[in-house]
Amino acid sequence: MVLTVALAVTWSVLALGRAPMTTVRGDEGTFLAMMQSLVVDGDLRFDERDATRAVSAEGGRGHLILQRVGGEDSSTFAYSKPVVFPLLAAPFYAVAGELGPVVLNLSVLVLALWLARGYLRSLAARYGDSAGLADLALVGFAGPAVVVPNAFWRMADSLQFSIALLGLVLVVGSRRIGSAGGEGMAERVLAWRGAPWLGTVLLAVLVSMRISNGLLALVPVGLALADSGWRTGWRRALARLAVVGASLFLLHVLTAELTGAANPYRAQRSTFTPQTGYPAGNEAEEVLSRFDRNRASHFTRIDRPAISTQVLYSALYVWMGRHTGLFVYYPASLLLLWLAVRRSDAAGRWILIAFLGTVAFYVGWKPGNYFGGETFLGNRYLLPAYAALLVAVRRLPTARSWIPIWILAALALSSAGISVRRCAELEGRSGVGPCRSSQNHAYAGLFRWLPWESTSRRIGGVRDRYWAGELVRFVDPWVDVGDRSFYLTSGRPTTEISVAHWQQARIQRLRVRSTADVATLVVDHGGDRRRVEVGRSATQPASSGRAWSTIDLEPKRLWRRHRFWFNDTEYWVGTYRFSLESEQPEARAEIVFLGDPVAASRAIAYELLDDTWPEKPLQLTLRNASPLPWERDDPVRVTLRWSLLGLNEEGAAARRLADSEPLQLPHDVRAGQTVELEVPVAWPTDPGTYVVEVDLVLEHVAWFSEVLGSPLLRKTFEVPGASPDPQPRDGPG
Repeated sequence: MVLTVALAVTWSVLALGRAPMTTVRGDEGTFLAMMQSLVVDGDLRFDERDATRAVSAEGGRGHLILQRVGGEDSSTFAYSKPVVFPLLAAPFYAVAGELGPVVLNLSVLVLALWLARGYLRSLAARYGDSAGLADLALVGFAGPAVVVPNAFWRMADSLQFSIALLGLVLVVGSRRIGSAGGEGMAERVLAWRGAPWLGTVLLAVLVSMRISNGLLALVPVGLALADSGWRTGWRRALARLAVVGASLFLLHVLTAELTGAANPYRAQRSTFTPQTGYPAGNEAEEVLSRFDRNRASHFTRIDRPAISTQVLYSALYVWMGRHTGLFVYYPASLLLLWLAVRRSDAAGRWILIAFLGTVAFYVGWKPGNYFGGETFLGNRYLLPAYAALLVAVRRLPTARSWIPIWILAALALSSAGISVRRCAELEGRSGVGPCRSSQNHAYAGLFRWLPWESTSRRIGGVRDRYWAGELVRFVDPWVDVGDRSFYLTSGRPTTEISVAHWQQARIQRLRVRSTADVATLVVDHGGDRRRVEVGRSATQPASSGRAWSTIDLEPKRLWRRHRFWFNDTEYWVGTYRFSLESEQPEARAEIVFLGDPVAASRAIAYELLDDTWPEKPLQLTLRNASPLPWERDDPVRVTLRWSLLGLNEEGAAARRLADSEPLQLPHDVRAGQTVELEVPVAWPTDPGTYVVEVDLVLEHVAWFSEVLGSPLLRKTFEVPGASPDPQPRDGPG
């Protein structure tokens, strides 16, 4: 009871730091729209009424997943998610609105835990253990894990956990306990002869909600064989397999009737947002064409070879990931897995195979998104498989064996509380990211020691920038990220970034300047801690203004080869942590990430195709002859500059008359692409001989002329009398 109350208080406190329930996350928008469509329209088809509701909903209904109904030329659409959850939640939605699915999740969760408690108490009585040991096992299993918090997401994952627990307890409990159960209602349910068949049906329902749950549905089939042997048990196993197949068939028929496709994951589907338009709304023609370009988003194949490094990293993250690791989000799994192996029976072995097979399925099938999305607590795909672990053990763990699990849980929950509090302290300050999120428990504290899941496209408030040919990923909210630089503020927690480069970098170059007279930039990379003075007094007197410091960092050998979601190419990946120290409160430092200047210098190559000299305005046509793009908004971008020099009577440059500011290219220029440039030279009006030079600059790296030996254009001209037009003359060109 004490543990239960303590956990309830802890979860309540942590919940206060979360985003409000009005925030729609991930697939929630699609499920909520499906419930509303069932209640208001009585169907799951998507038409003008649905589009109007989606656009007008508070915050919009982002990311509605739809499917085409009736073939490639059809203009009829339906929601493309499994129908069991919205069908069950629709009555609750009709009564309680958007809190309805939460009420459903909590109700079924309580039912599952109640039946599991009866099963555990009967199991304890069978071996002469106390009922308190059974209660301790149930609290240790569900309490410190993310079982209860996931019920507050208006999605099907919590319901899948509850159905898995109900189904497996009915199947395995009736086998282990049978008529020897106690006198309580739960024990009588387990003693019912139809319990294993009901459990088999529930596990079939589980498969219709997510195909990867199929291994759990095979547990009752395997137990039928284990109970009676191959010679006589195959009939019972075949009967249970027939129940699974028939249940799935009926659910597929229902799904096809409601949505037009028996399996939404194999339908012609795509995702739409109010900003881009819906098939029945604005920009319909453009949006409809997406179905032809993006036929399906799920395939029954492994994305990459099973031996790929990304699969190996995902297997690591399953156990130790910052946002998904079983060690911190499902701590009881460690103890239950150990007991399932050490004290196994036929049921335990089948469940163990199902659990490990489910893990392997996700790690091998979708190693870039094995955990189910960016905003959830723990690995939501493994929730049903986690439920199986409680049923896998043949005998309850001792009270003493729970001590390390509760220590681990206490550390994780305390760290989460510290991180949430840190977020609350900084929330509202200028530039601080979205602290009231589902991931704010992992921004500070012990979670920072766990590896960040770099396979994912996005988690929480992460921000990606493509600077200097590299992916720079900011994985926490403590830093202000601009288009070409990022900003540190003293007093904030350490800022962490991951850098992915297509080749092993020689150095990583930064340019830094600070608002403070005295400030220190602290950089940690692979345990190598470096402190660099970046205050104004470190470079020149404060009266001269802010000065830039250039810092070169050598990547350590711990940089690893890794595949990211955006490309099949393996990248070198490393992690840096930055902080700013200063006695001045709220001191700021601007950092420009320049990457490897040697690699960036490969962009210095061009072919001048045409120029309009001496006509005004001066125009140039050139081709990017380098293998890299010239990007307008990159910190290491290519800009255009012109200079005007005056010549003396001997023809030597006597004075520099004008230098332009960096001029942006009209657009990004891909490798091999041609660009037309207009050069706004400030032509002189005084008589004399002048030279105009036009050159390209790879910002923060080099002028093109420094590498290639000559500027893009160099022309000598005369201004006779008061004529403003440049007149060419013989001379260097």
